[in-house]
Amino acid sequence: MILYEDYLSFRILTLFLMCKLQALILILFMLMAEVFCAQHSVVVTGYYTMELSRTRTIEETERDCIEQAKLAAIAKEFGTTVSETTVNNTTDVNGKADNRFAVLTRTAVKGEWIEDTEQPKLLWTCAQQTMSVTAEVHGQIRGFSKEGKAAVKFYSCGAGALQEKFAFKEGESFFAHFQSSKDGYLSVYYVDHTAHTAVRLLPSAAGQGSDAVEIKADQEYILFDRGKAQTYGWNGKSSELELNLPDGKETVTDEIVAVYTAEPYAKPLLKRKQDGLAEMSNTSFEDWLSDLSSAQESAVVKRFTITLNKQ
Repeated sequence: MILYEDYLSFRILTLFLMCKLQALILILFMLMAEVFCAQHSVVVTGYYTMELSRTRTIEETERDCIEQAKLAAIAKEFGTTVSETTVNNTTDVNGKADNRFAVLTRTAVKGEWIEDTEQPKLLWTCAQQTMSVTAEVHGQIRGFSKEGKAAVKFYSCGAGALQEKFAFKEGESFFAHFQSSKDGYLSVYYVDHTAHTAVRLLPSAAGQGSDAVEIKADQEYILFDRGKAQTYGWNGKSSELELNLPDGKETVTDEIVAVYTAEPYAKPLLKRKQDGLAEMSNTSFEDWLSDLSSAQESAVVKRFTITLNKQ
C-alpha cells in the first residue's frame, strides 16, 4: 500500500512537471516566432517601367527606375500604408481670391531593401517616339519591426536658410538639414557618379578616426556649418563644404547620403585623399550599406540628388 501511494505521488509530480515544461516550451516558441517575424527577410524580384522625360537625363531616369522597381517589390511582399493631406491653395485670379483644395496622397512601403542579390538589369525601348526603360531588380528585403524606425528628415539647403535646395553653382557653399525622432549616430557621404566614389563628409577629415557623430532626438542640425558644429559638441568633426565641378564638366548630378542608426556602428575602410577627405569606391560603399542594414534593423539610409552647374 505504501509503495502504491509513493508511485501515485510520483506520477502526479511527473505530470505536473511535464505540464510546466510544455508551457515553458510554448512561451519560448512564441518568443522565437516573434523575433523571427521581426527579422524575417526574403529574396524578391521587382519590375518597373519609366518614360524618359525631357527634363531628366538618362542616368537619372535609370536610377529612379531601379529605385521604383525595388519599392514595387517591397510593396508586393509586405504591403503599403497610404495617408492623405488636404491643402488649401489660395491664389489671386483677376483680382479675386481663388480657393482650391488639393489632396496630397503619400504611399509608404512596409519594409526595406537590404541588398542586391544580382546586378539590376535595364532594357530601353522606343514606341511612338517615346523612350522608356524597364528595370528588373533582384534582392533581399525585410519587413519593418513592430517598434518601427526613427523618423528622419534630411535635405540640402542654402546658407542661413532651412528651405530645401537641390541645385547649386560651382564654388557655392553647401549645407544640409538633419533631424531624427530618436537619439542616435550619423555619418554623411557624397556619392560622385563621375569618379564612381563615395566621399565621407561627416565626420570630416579632422575626425577621420571617428565612426559617426552623436545626435539628440528632435534637435535640428545644420550640417557643414563650422560655427554651429561647435554648439553640437562635435569637436572639429564637421567642416565647411564647397562644391566644385570635375575638370571638363559643365554640370553633374550626384547624391548625398545620410546614414543613421540608433546604436553605434563601425565606419567602412576609407582612403585619405590629397584634400584631406576620405573616400571609397561606390561599389564598396553600397556593400557597406547593405551589411550595415542587415546588422542593424534601426539603420535608416536617406538619399537625395543634387545638381551642380558651372557659374
